Amino acid sequence: MMDPLAVRARIRPKLADGRLPRDAHVAPYDGGRRPERCDACDEPISKVEAVIECASANRRAQYFHTECMYIWYLERSAITDGETGSPRGQSVPARGGALPAARYDADPSDY
Repeated sequence: MMDPLAVRARIRPKLADGRLPRDAHVAPYDGGRRPERCDACDEPISKVEAVIECASANRRAQYFHTECMYIWYLERSAITDGETGSPRGQSVPARGGALPAARYDADPSDY
């Protein structure tokens, strides 16, 4: 897994230009042809790593390392909350800031 700050740096432009969805249904990968690369960090997904599949309307499925999915979730939530003024208020620091470690230790069912 890449450094979380490096993953964030790869995710942000993909969210901005639509290569990664801002809203999607997240589910464990259920089989079929195993994806070769993570859509967030572009790194290979090994056969022993867990894979998260995300589906969004009118787009192909996206596949993530588990850690990359958490970072994508926080980044897309920060964008969505900023646009809608949602009171959810996910706290994601500005570029170059420290990542909120507690959020990455959260139970996946929280998402």
